[in-house]
Order: sequence, then C-alpha cells, then structure tokens
Amino acid sequence: METAIQAYKKKEFDKAIDSLDRAIDEKDGLQTLQTEATTLKKQILTEKELITSVEKKILFIKDLIKKNNDSEAQEQLQLLQKEIDSNKLLANYQSEVTELLKQVQTDSNKNEEELEPIKIEENKEEQKISYQTYTNGRFGFSVQHPSNFMIDPPPTNGDGAVIHNEELEIRAFGSHTNVISQNETIDTYYKEDLQTIDTEIAYKKLTDKWYVLSYIENGNIIYKKFFFGDEVSNTLILTYPESQKEKYDRVVTHIAKTFGSSAE
Repeated sequence: METAIQAYKKKEFDKAIDSLDRAIDEKDGLQTLQTEATTLKKQILTEKELITSVEKKILFIKDLIKKNNDSEAQEQLQLLQKEIDSNKLLANYQSEVTELLKQVQTDSNKNEEELEPIKIEENKEEQKISYQTYTNGRFGFSVQHPSNFMIDPPPTNGDGAVIHNEELEIRAFGSHTNVISQNETIDTYYKEDLQTIDTEIAYKKLTDKWYVLSYIENGNIIYKKFFFGDEVSNTLILTYPESQKEKYDRVVTHIAKTFGSSAE
C-alpha cells in the first residue's frame, strides 16, 4: 500500500495500480486496507483517464497549429482552458496551454490580413483599376470598390449598401449586437455561420475581433468577413463566379483589405 501511495504521488499510475492490485488480492490482508486500496485504485484510474484525455487534446491542438489551422486550434484551446480551470488535477497543464494560446495569437496577428484561398501577385495591371470609398455613417464602416461599379439604392434603414457589376457583388452592412440576446460574443456569430453553411468551407479564421469564412456555393466563391463589437457588428460579403477567380483575385483582395470597421 505504501509503495502504491508513493508511486501515485509521482504520477506513476501503472506502478501504483499494480501495487494496489497485489494489496487487494492478498488473501490474508486486512479488510480495511483492501477497501482503502480499492478506493484509491478507482481514484487513480479516473485521474489517469482524465490526464490521458487532456494529453491527447494537446497533441491534437499542436497538430492543428502545425497545419496553420489557427482558428480551430484557438477554439480547442479555449475549451481546454475551461476544463483546466474547473479541475485542479489539471493545474500542471496550465502553463503549456497558456504558451500554446500565445503562439496561436501571435501567428494569428502575423497573418491578420491573410485571405486564403484568394492569392495575388503584384502586377502593373492593378494600377489601371481606380477605386472610390463607400462610408456608412450609421454603423461606422467603410470599404473601397471599383469606381465603375453600380451602387443600388440604399435601404430605408441605412444599414449598408450593395455594390456590383455583372459578376462581382459587394454587400456591406452593419447591425446592432446584444439586442436579441444578451452576452453575445464573436463565437455566437461564428458558430451560427458554421451551422448554416451546408457546403465545405475552404478557409476559416477566427480572432478576438473578427472572423473570415470562404467557400464555394452554386458555382460562386463567397467570402465573408465579420467584425464584432459590444454595440455593433460590421459584415462584408463578396460573391463572384468561381470561373472568374483569376480575373477578380486582385480586386477582391483590395476590397477585403480596405474594409474598415468601427467594431475593431
């Protein structure tokens, strides 16, 4: 029993369980001691299962980071952080999770304006495109768009604009947050979007203030960027044919980069 206790303190679970099994199976052993051994064995098995589960989650998160899937890694780390906070048996993992969170946030900041799967190479043709700025006074956001695009009549509530040509549509609008339900977070909107999109998401990225989703639906590329604030949210949605991707890559990249939000 003493050997089992010492092994348990050192987190040598298998050794502790082996010693406890011998104590439990001892034919001439004290009943009280065997009862204590049985209770301790159950406790060790539970703790071993918990720690094994956490270590598997950490390995999974590290693999997500290695694959540059920062948004999902951050989401999994936040869930793991809550689990650690609620169970003092997992306190030893606090520093490792904190370091992983710092790593993900650093990577996220470095790639804040990354717009996969939209890629662009600098070329002289870009200088031929002229842009003008649309500004929304009600919800405090702005975005640049090609000067030759049409702007539809504004909605009566003044929440945004639809700007387009025959192929590319720019939809930018704002709304209030924490109105329908209180204590909303950016996760509220991010998870709702993920649940409503029925097709495979080609790219997704979640930060503390904004997220990006890009996917193909009915032959169209749809790119969405959403900013969340305590009082308002701002949304940019770009829609254009997948067949015209090469034609609009640099235009879409410029529009997305110039989307300025009051919710930042």
